Formats: sequence, C-alpha cells, structure tokens
Amino acid sequence: MCPDFRFHLYLVERKYVRLLDEALHSQNQGMSFVRRLFQVPTWFVGMRVVRVKVPEKAVEPLNAPPKEEVLENYNKIRSELKTLALEHGKTRLKNLAIPHPALGLFDGVNIVRFLGYHELRHYKQILEMIK
Repeated sequence: MCPDFRFHLYLVERKYVRLLDEALHSQNQGMSFVRRLFQVPTWFVGMRVVRVKVPEKAVEPLNAPPKEEVLENYNKIRSELKTLALEHGKTRLKNLAIPHPALGLFDGVNIVRFLGYHELRHYKQILEMIK
C-alpha cells in the first residue's frame, strides 16, 4: 500500500471517529425508522462498481507524513474507533445520524461498517494497480 492510500484511510477514519464522538456527545436526533431502512448498503462501497472522486479536501491524501508516522496515527485512530464502539454499543450507535458527502446519512453502526468496506475498496484498488 503506498503512503497516500494509508494517509487517506487514516484521514477518513479520523473524520468519522470525530463525527461519531460529536454525535454521541450532542443532541443528535438519529434517523427515523423509515430513513434507516433506506441507507445505502455499506457493502456497496467495497464493490468498486462506481468510481468516486474524493468528495472533500479534508480527506485528500496530500503531503503525507512519513510511513511510520502514518501507520502510528492510523493504529491510534483505529484503536479509538474500537474503544468508542465498545463503550457505546450497537444500540446507541444505531441511534445516531452521521452524514456522508456522497452517500447521505448513515447510522453509527453503518459508519463503522462503511470504514471497513472503504478499506476493502482501496485494497482492491491496490491489487488492480499491481496487475
């Protein structure tokens, strides 16, 4: 994996950990039952059927720090995500509404799933580049 991919994965994960944390500590109203039913399936992100340009400058992997620093930061933010998920649990996360710039609203559980599928998407992209 090239440093830009690692840095991008870190930036995206950091963004959503912060959004989850803010939502958990605010009066986040969550989503209605009907809206929750019509979330984009998170597995779609890993399919790579549709090409997506980075929707926000904040997660564009420009000026990546050294590989070791990126990996350290990525491992730290992944640990924060795991802690957040364990502390608040599935029920609490399901009652959040977190915006995605291209896919609309996700509940907190689907944000965690999205992050896994987002990583899978880039893994597949890397395999394509290697060929």
